[in-house]
Amino acid sequence: MKRFLLNTLLKTLFLLIILLVSGCTSTQYYESNQNEINKDTISKVIIKRYYSEPASITDENTIILEGLSEGEFIEFVIEGEIVNFQHVRLMWKENQSNLEEVEVLNRIDKLDNQTIVIKTYIPEGIPLEKIKWQSISGKNYEFVIVEDGEKEILREIIMD
Repeated sequence: MKRFLLNTLLKTLFLLIILLVSGCTSTQYYESNQNEINKDTISKVIIKRYYSEPASITDENTIILEGLSEGEFIEFVIEGEIVNFQHVRLMWKENQSNLEEVEVLNRIDKLDNQTIVIKTYIPEGIPLEKIKWQSISGKNYEFVIVEDGEKEILREIIMD
């Protein structure tokens, strides 16, 4: 009887070890596959302000755009993919008390893991420019270029 109980206990213990090992392996496989899926479907944009040239301006892969003024810089870093990027000139309409898009200064159809630096001036008052783009799912995003405090990173956007 003792021998039977010992054999049963050993078999049960052996089965538990097998289940634990195989369960952990499949969980790791699932998590690693989820990370790969998330890398493929989630895009992020990081927008930073600089008062002197950012290091990225010397990178041969950086796209450099001329804004309406000069002396400061906006760095637009894309991690993933975006479409329909537009750098737009704005004008204040006094009679309507709002900003109106007047002209598209720069347009790029598709960007993938790219950095853009806009040479411009970042006003403390009425903004002169904004950036618009879409995620690959078609959702619209925009960023108005205006001074808004002491933060280095102006915005970090994780897109749908």
